[in-house]
Amino acid sequence: MTAALVGGAVGALFSSPVELVMIQQQRYGKSTRCTLQNMFANGAFGKHGLGRGFLPAACRDAIYVGGMLGISPILQDWLMENTDWGISGTGLVASLVGGAFAAVLSAPEIDTVKICMQSDLKGDMYGGIRQTFVTVRNRGVRLLCNGAMWRAVNITGAIILVNKFRMRVALLMFPHPFSVLI
Repeated sequence: MTAALVGGAVGALFSSPVELVMIQQQRYGKSTRCTLQNMFANGAFGKHGLGRGFLPAACRDAIYVGGMLGISPILQDWLMENTDWGISGTGLVASLVGGAFAAVLSAPEIDTVKICMQSDLKGDMYGGIRQTFVTVRNRGVRLLCNGAMWRAVNITGAIILVNKFRMRVALLMFPHPFSVLI
């Protein structure tokens, strides 16, 4: 579980700057090249640059990967030992629980704060993390829940697919320990 959480946070070193460029590109409707040129012209490596929103992204990704590669496999193993649901049933239930965990804990507040920070590079409306959390909370539950259902579907669907893939690869790589499951 710890490895999954740390892996998710480390993965944000890549995903956060990529998402920041994507959000800026969507906001201003410019090409990737123009967006990057504008960001570098305005200090891409400063506090309002590529690192903006990294901490919420690292928290979100740690929770997401923790649900996918931590909770889901652990719960599936437990269900396999304690129920007679079979590999498909336990995989689905474990994936749904892992997805719900990841979606509920990461999507509403943490992801919204990250998106708000990354959409406002200059920090005019959303300064630092603390100020962004306060602003987001003051704008109400509706802002927090914008897109929450689709995030939950996306996260849970991804976890179902990854869990299914994980079990298929495990069966191919180590067929003898899994022969009882077939």
